[in-house]
Amino acid sequence: MRFRIVSGAALTALFFFATFTAWAAENDGRLDEALNRSLRGSVKIEGSIRALYNALTVNDAKKMAVNRDIVQKHNDLFNHIVKTKGVTDQQRSGRCWLYAGLNIMRPLVIEKYNLDEFEFSMSHLAFWDKLEKANFFLETVIELRDCEPFDREMDYFMKDPINDGGWWRYVVALIEKYGVMPQEAMPETYS
Repeated sequence: MRFRIVSGAALTALFFFATFTAWAAENDGRLDEALNRSLRGSVKIEGSIRALYNALTVNDAKKMAVNRDIVQKHNDLFNHIVKTKGVTDQQRSGRCWLYAGLNIMRPLVIEKYNLDEFEFSMSHLAFWDKLEKANFFLETVIELRDCEPFDREMDYFMKDPINDGGWWRYVVALIEKYGVMPQEAMPETYS
């Protein structure tokens, strides 16, 4: 059934483009009422084509393109459990990306050193993260120093010069440059 629908859609598209190409060659590429009538008459909207036409015009095409057989066969249950000892909580500090990166390493350290509990210092890398972002901002301002005060690029940097966000490669870069340390060496602070 899926193959027939895809084949039907492919044949319809092929027919459309073949018709359109031939027409465009004859009419200097102009779009006019004759082409509109020709295209409307080139496909008979009946039966399964009508159902497909109706479905495509009132639904999200991305959702309709999902292969339900694959979705139904997908196992969303985990079969490998990572043993953890406690949970770390960012307390809405905007460092979820940093917690996620360090929490990948946490169980390995606990297991390797046979610890009852362990946390990395989030403050340590958060400090260096802010310093790196501040430096990037200042270097950018120096680079753009000759721009107009309301230049779009300058305006972009001025709106949020040192944001909270980050991603995996950024965690890796911070760890490679500044290393990690236990929470006890540099604990959380109020700010």
